Amino acid sequence: MDVIANTAKSFTLSYIDKAYETVNSADQFMALADNKAGIVIGTTGIGWAGYNLDTHHVIAVKDRTFILSKDGKPYFKFRVNNVYSDEKPNKAMASDNYVFYSIDYQEFK
Repeated sequence: MDVIANTAKSFTLSYIDKAYETVNSADQFMALADNKAGIVIGTTGIGWAGYNLDTHHVIAVKDRTFILSKDGKPYFKFRVNNVYSDEKPNKAMASDNYVFYSIDYQEFK
């Protein structure tokens, strides 16, 4: 469930912890050294979601927006909203209505 930039084609991945609707190409983004973001278990790493060990749910990080850049120029912004059908877990624990990615994305103009 990683998001990985195609560095062979000059794409890079960065992020900003700012509401998606307010992110613009002039913002200061944090580069991801390995050009990928995934699901974080615990508190280590930068991901698009965290895994809750108590409920066994994948929860998207609130207000985390990712930026896909091409040749060093911001190209698209996107966020992963969730991975559940109907955009919410179907059980209190260990939901089984996944993987249905819901994302928002927009090209920078």
